[in-house]
Parts: sequence; C-alpha cells; structure tokens
Amino acid sequence: MPSIDNLVVIGQVGRSLSYTNRASLLQLAVEGIVEFCPWYSAADAGVIAPPRPGVFQVKRLGSVLIYPRGKSAMVHYGFAENVQRAISRVASNAGKIPRQGTIPLPAKGSSLVIPSLVYRHLIDDVERAERAGLDSAHLSPLSLEQARLLAADFISRFAARFGCVPSMTPTISS
Repeated sequence: MPSIDNLVVIGQVGRSLSYTNRASLLQLAVEGIVEFCPWYSAADAGVIAPPRPGVFQVKRLGSVLIYPRGKSAMVHYGFAENVQRAISRVASNAGKIPRQGTIPLPAKGSSLVIPSLVYRHLIDDVERAERAGLDSAHLSPLSLEQARLLAADFISRFAARFGCVPSMTPTISS
C-alpha cells in the first residue's frame, strides 16, 4: 500500500499528478481531481462498489433534510477497508446510520419511515485507470488511512457548511 506521502492520482488519460502531503491530498477534492462515481442503489452496490478500501457517501433520494445552516440530502460519509461490504452493511441498517449519538426511536405505536437511500464511492487510481482503459496493475488503491483522512475532511467541510455532521436526524440547536 502506498503511504499518504506517495499518493499518485491519474488526472486524465495518460497524465498523472503526484501529491506529497496530507494537505495536498485533501486539496484534490477542492480541485475536482478527486471524484465520486454516479449514484447507485443498494441493490447495485455488489456490482458497482469496489471490494477495497475507500470513501463512500449516502444520501436520501428525492428529499432533503433541514440542517442548522441549510438543506441537504446527504446523510452519511464513510470509509472502509471494503467499500462494497460497508455499503451493504449501511443499506441493511438504513434506519440506523450512525452519527455522533444515536437516532431516536419512534414514539410508541408509530413506525419508523426509512427513506430511499442512494450510494456512491470515491473513484480511486485503480478504478480511474480501468475506466480509461489503462493497465491498473502498477497502481494501488487508497489505503485505509488515506480513506479515513478524506472522509474526515468531507465530514468537516459538511459540518462547517451545514452546522452539524451529516445524519438521518440532523441536530438543530437554537
């Protein structure tokens, strides 16, 4: 596995960009070099999501949540050793997506309505090369530590913009 100091990202077919530190890695997202794939359903995750380390997002389909400083459909950013398994786990526990705390139980006699969720993952060097028809044998996927750093950065940016971390039940304080 490459260290975060040796991350190489393929920016365009036949061109690679080398980034040498954590700040540069996190700057990739700002520059649009780090990209997520199109959204897909939980049913498609077994075919689309990579069975390797990475970052993924979860959002509500067709509705938004009211956060302290705006509206967003995003409910979760995650990272995992195996994105495919992680998305499957999140999908099977859709009403219990973790946040810093717990999701309140519905009132007695009522039911918890679980919205439709969609997923997408960060496209790493391996997937980017494969999509471009290039040999990916010499490339390494993101390490779990790189995925953790990127996910933490996405969560931090979200919280700065919307006033709390992404959640199925945003905390709105007065």
